Amino acid sequence: MNFSVADKDKFLNLVDSLKKCRRADLSDVSSKKDIIEDLYVDPLDNDLVLKSVLKNNTTILSGRRGTGKSTIIARLQHEVRKSKDKLSLYIDVKTIFEQSKIFNYDSSQYVSHFSEIDLKKYLIYKSFLKEIISQTKDEIKTNTLKFFLAKITSIFGPDKTKFENELSRIFDEINKFEYLDVEVLKLKKISASSEVGESSSSKNGSSLKIAADATPGVAVNYESHKSSNQRDSFDEASSEALLKSFNPILIMRSIRELLQKIGIKHVFICLDDFSEIDLDAMKVFVDVIISPLNNLSEEYFKFKIAAYPGRIYLGDIDPQKIEQIKLDYYDLYIAKKVSETQNQAQEGIQKLLEKRTEYFCKNKPDYFFDTSKNDIADFYKAIFDITASVPRNVGWILWYANQQSISKDKKITLNDLS
Repeated sequence: MNFSVADKDKFLNLVDSLKKCRRADLSDVSSKKDIIEDLYVDPLDNDLVLKSVLKNNTTILSGRRGTGKSTIIARLQHEVRKSKDKLSLYIDVKTIFEQSKIFNYDSSQYVSHFSEIDLKKYLIYKSFLKEIISQTKDEIKTNTLKFFLAKITSIFGPDKTKFENELSRIFDEINKFEYLDVEVLKLKKISASSEVGESSSSKNGSSLKIAADATPGVAVNYESHKSSNQRDSFDEASSEALLKSFNPILIMRSIRELLQKIGIKHVFICLDDFSEIDLDAMKVFVDVIISPLNNLSEEYFKFKIAAYPGRIYLGDIDPQKIEQIKLDYYDLYIAKKVSETQNQAQEGIQKLLEKRTEYFCKNKPDYFFDTSKNDIADFYKAIFDITASVPRNVGWILWYANQQSISKDKKITLNDLS
């Protein structure tokens, strides 16, 4: 069969759209602003995953690489932008964390509180949280001016600068308390010293009065080799110091008041690549930012978190009050028999390929697959067997198959997929 150059190019665009990773950015395969809506295939019937994620609660999307977490978030944001009273913010957690490893804090103020290794970790955490908050500010500014400009100008006047200045003023409050953590750490060190002294005195039969503002039970050991209890103490002290320094509850309450003025009733904060950061950094992030906002925001701020199975820390968040959606096919499709589960996964691949070939090629999948000896269902099964129903893997399998088939004016055979 002779495929036209246009057919080959369209099929390559189809394949490329499946291989996309991270924010599921499809702008380079189509300039159409609704492309995510046109291409989106929900893992469950009746768009059940999307509808669940759109509910006003914190949601964790759990799945291996390529299972579609970023695509679901992109589809969520597209839908939220149609709303007149909701705002979605996107935070690329991994990228921000990597950027935070180059920080400009004056370490001299902290050297007496940490070992050299712990000092570097602490300042990375601090830089990371500061960048998260900065990115949140940028997202709020960009999305409100883009989707709520009419409401902003009706309240703040035709000059949007007044709204921008109010937004900046709220976030500038952080700078006033940026080094409050130093004072908190000093108290922690006093507490640690007091406890050591009391223990020593008790052994000698004498007593030592502990300062009234000391915090019992928080003794940070700064030796290079730490026990798990000492490690937990370091994490606890770090989280408490950073919580006082950034005070996210106060900042976000002010943000809520500002956003409510322009009619925004709910804010979804989408955290992509959450599991890509260090576990210790994840704990600090959850304890300082996510958990306080989720638990105390009066249902205003809710998180949509893309994570890997078994690699997420919840802190004080009640797991009974959040929704966890598992995207790996063996968790997603519940059936009494393994064969039924696999059949549902294969149907998902069929819907995915039918949607993509229709959009990019104005054709059906069998236009590109050799069905002279095998039924099209055999191809869906083969793709499932190879990819375990991971959309990104489907894209890569078709990319390799394309080299041996369509690019050489031949339809894809089962052998091309193996």
